[in-house]
Amino acid sequence: MMGTSSKLFARHLTATQADVERAETLLNRDGLIPVEDWSGHRGALELWRRHCQRAESSRASMLTAVRRLLELSSCSFERAFYGLRETRLLAWVRPADIWFTTGADFPYHFTVEGLAQLASNLITERGDPEGMARILGDDYGLSTVAAPHGLLHKIAHNGNHRTVAIKAAGFPVALVRTVRFNGPWQVPPWPWVTETARACLRLLLRAGLLTKPQGGRREIDVEANCWANLLFADTAGSTVKNVAAYEQLFGRCEAWPDWLRDRNLLTELLNRELLTMDRYKDDLTLFSEVVGQWPPPVAGKLKLLLQRLTRTGARLDRYSA
Repeated sequence: MMGTSSKLFARHLTATQADVERAETLLNRDGLIPVEDWSGHRGALELWRRHCQRAESSRASMLTAVRRLLELSSCSFERAFYGLRETRLLAWVRPADIWFTTGADFPYHFTVEGLAQLASNLITERGDPEGMARILGDDYGLSTVAAPHGLLHKIAHNGNHRTVAIKAAGFPVALVRTVRFNGPWQVPPWPWVTETARACLRLLLRAGLLTKPQGGRREIDVEANCWANLLFADTAGSTVKNVAAYEQLFGRCEAWPDWLRDRNLLTELLNRELLTMDRYKDDLTLFSEVVGQWPPPVAGKLKLLLQRLTRTGARLDRYSA
């Protein structure tokens, strides 16, 4: 992929106060500023430059900011981005809306100190066009979906380290190449074929968070209400973790039911749901038969006891459950 031209960040691209207000209006209304909106683009560029003039760039402050980011709860929204409709856009977005993924080996191209130095350099370069072109634009690829707070972006390729640096430096905007996904949404494939995972999907369908299951080209496709595609994960336990991590950063989503925040209550509902499932039915029937039928039927004590004795109950964090 070709990099973004430094001409997009040229020094002669000065902004009026109206341009800045246009950029802020678009961010507040839409969560992004298309680069084709020339006034908004100039305004976003000015927001970056103003931040460079005002921000603290000391190594100590950047090191503290990087470490704080790396201590955030780890989870993955990977399964949330399998929308069947997509729109591609070069646009300015809020770095605060970008979800980055770390692991035990992160950072792997930088040390923590190196990330802090990169964050400091972004500020001290004061909007150098060549420097901005190296770190922003076409080579900074994100995937985007709607979320309760606005937009949620994840790194599509080659961007975790720069995201940490940009967020640590506190920049209000960043220019990215994004693919915006919209529904219908593909139900996650394996390991969602497990019993507990199917039961979790059935709960979402019963509760009306997912609707209209239908056979797709590869998987089952569904419509998602209340941003329910963000609840897709590799295990039911991961869904609980994702809800907690999302709400820690962006605030409580009142549209999501409390049983997604309570592992014990979720386990109870999953156990009840498991007792209603015919494992020999095909996937589409398995899901379509329960749409809107909340709550799952109350199970008798004898059935629940047998479920515990045979260890066929819900296991939230096991792929084999």
